[in-house]
Amino acid sequence: MNKKFLNAVLFGALIASSAGTFTSCKDYDDDIKSLQEQIDKSGSTVGDLQTQLTTLKSAAEAAQAAADAAKTAAAEAKTAAEAAKTAGDQAAADAATAKALAEEAKAAAAQAKADAIAEAATQVEALRNSMQAAIDNKLDVTVHEAAVKALDSFSGKDQMIAPAMKGAMGNCYAQLGQLDKAASMLLSAADEADNNSLSPIYLQQAGEILVKQGKYDDAIKAYTKIKDKYFRSYQSMDIDKYIEQAKLLKK
Repeated sequence: MNKKFLNAVLFGALIASSAGTFTSCKDYDDDIKSLQEQIDKSGSTVGDLQTQLTTLKSAAEAAQAAADAAKTAAAEAKTAAEAAKTAGDQAAADAATAKALAEEAKAAAAQAKADAIAEAATQVEALRNSMQAAIDNKLDVTVHEAAVKALDSFSGKDQMIAPAMKGAMGNCYAQLGQLDKAASMLLSAADEADNNSLSPIYLQQAGEILVKQGKYDDAIKAYTKIKDKYFRSYQSMDIDKYIEQAKLLKK
């Protein structure tokens, strides 16, 4: 009796244990399925992340390449700008040097002209003094004739000296009484000199000779040229007096 009861109890326990085992296996299957779904989902997410990572990497590489290119272009632009600045500075320096040299040349030319004018004026004054001394001492006319001959043999082409020689010859002719030659030579000397130093002197001397000859219109013309063209000269300061005198004599 006890043996049968024990067997019944053991059988019942086995059945209960089997039923519990079946329930546990089913739960495991569900868990495994859930885990697999999570794994699959995670795998899809990882794939998406990997794709995004690859895209971002490509974009970063492209951005780096663009930055490197921009850096290179900036460096080249800087080099070009520095080269342009250097060239500009050199050009400015060359221009300043050229300007300085031009100013020096201009100053030298002006000084040379001033020296030539001063020398010519000195020679003219010396000749006039010599002739005046001859007049004062009442030397023979042969002195003036010799002076004319000597001056006429002069063949210089200098812009200052040659007119001065003609002016001296004109004065010599005046002393010899050859007034036509004197006036003509003085007018020619004035035209050839064409400056504020000598031309007004010769024009005024020619005008005075022309007045003596009664050629008042020609004298007025010579005086007026001093007033209009050589107005910076010393002679122009009172040339109106000579013009009015010639006009009055003309009447």
